[in-house]
Amino acid sequence: MPVNPTIRSLAQDGRISLGDAQKLKEAVSAGTVSRAEASDATSRYAEAMDQDAHALLGDSFQSNGRARLSSLPDSLLGQTLQKGMRSEGVSMLQRGLMAAGLSSQNASVALPSGADGIFGGETEKSVRAFQRSSGLPESGKADPATLRALNQALAGSQHPTPSRPTTQTPAATTLPAATTVRPSTGLRRPETAAPTTTPTTTPTTAAPTTASTTTTSPKTPIARAAPTVGSTLPEGVAPGTPEAVAAASRDLATGARAAHYGTVNPWKNIDPNHAVPVDVRMGGLANRWKCNLFGGNALAAAGFEPPYYGKSGKGEYPVAEQWQRWATPSAEHRARATAAGETVVDHARAARNQSRFDLMDEVRPTSIQDPAARLKRVEELLARVQPGDVVTADHAGAAGSDGGHVRVCVGRDDTGRPLFAQAKQQSAEVVAEGATDANWLNEDAIYILRPNTPRVQAP
Repeated sequence: MPVNPTIRSLAQDGRISLGDAQKLKEAVSAGTVSRAEASDATSRYAEAMDQDAHALLGDSFQSNGRARLSSLPDSLLGQTLQKGMRSEGVSMLQRGLMAAGLSSQNASVALPSGADGIFGGETEKSVRAFQRSSGLPESGKADPATLRALNQALAGSQHPTPSRPTTQTPAATTLPAATTVRPSTGLRRPETAAPTTTPTTTPTTAAPTTASTTTTSPKTPIARAAPTVGSTLPEGVAPGTPEAVAAASRDLATGARAAHYGTVNPWKNIDPNHAVPVDVRMGGLANRWKCNLFGGNALAAAGFEPPYYGKSGKGEYPVAEQWQRWATPSAEHRARATAAGETVVDHARAARNQSRFDLMDEVRPTSIQDPAARLKRVEELLARVQPGDVVTADHAGAAGSDGGHVRVCVGRDDTGRPLFAQAKQQSAEVVAEGATDANWLNEDAIYILRPNTPRVQAP
């Protein structure tokens, strides 16, 4: 099927965003794009689509698309693909190039025509761009060396898993079973949503920390760049401060505003730098988890720069499992991890993103085999969480497929458990969650992200 020029223009930069997906829906309504063309796009451009865009289009046009590519098939790695060829192997190459281009934000690797299985001039140009960025000879042919490098790039787009020493101390502790129902990246059907009730368990007595507050703290508080809609800071709370993040998050989890972040409801954005218009009910985002949308809106309302896909300081928020890609290690975290012999990852630098957070701590619970050691390490992490911190979790499973969750700490309850404002099924809520109250012990990774970039006052 030929590519409709409207669809091609949306994919020109190597990425189809949620805003692009909405434009595509509007084009179908206007009759400039057929439903068949839109349905075909969910498959042709699967690797170039943000996860939320892919979900929106799949639902809108009754298309499941196809599973995203995480590696090239072994049978392909020894081949040489070149201009003039037509095959499923060429389609796999094209999908891999799009995935690598999206992950590295390298638009030169873009394939505006998507994966059509035809090795033409556009694919040759993309191969050359990938070879150039990988330090390979620019032959334009996908030879075995190029295919191996592409396979490595696809593997590198998954989150890094640094090794962590574990204490194999015998213990009778039993870990809670992994829940089959979890919060999502921000866009998932409500039948997979987490229950809105808080499990009744023995609270973890994680006392607030006071001695570990010397970090790469946020910059000098300044005024917000532009007013937001539907959220205000209390009198005396300056924007661009941790107090502002906690206050804005509580505000967005209160009353009518909270409904905008419920799974069953449309979304109503308040961030003027987000690609979606301010104060417009986005019906296409009903029946989707909105944890990343809640977190990004809370930061904007508090006078901080949220993370955005791309490098322009505006656009759309990343899905939950990718927020750490805008974080750089704090001095405190680096010193503590180095002393323990643990690997320190500068996620923002690795992803070539602007830093929006100081990484205060990270843990990979499922990599710790001993139950007692795992529980202790998660308790340590939660004890370091302070009001205004964003805590993200990457659910177990392949990256990009099983999601994660974004929470914002707004304080602690009388037992010492962190209070987290977050999107839930009916609306945003504030929930107390200690180490055994949520799915913490079964997560692939947990990150404490402290906002570090106040929004600059507009001239």
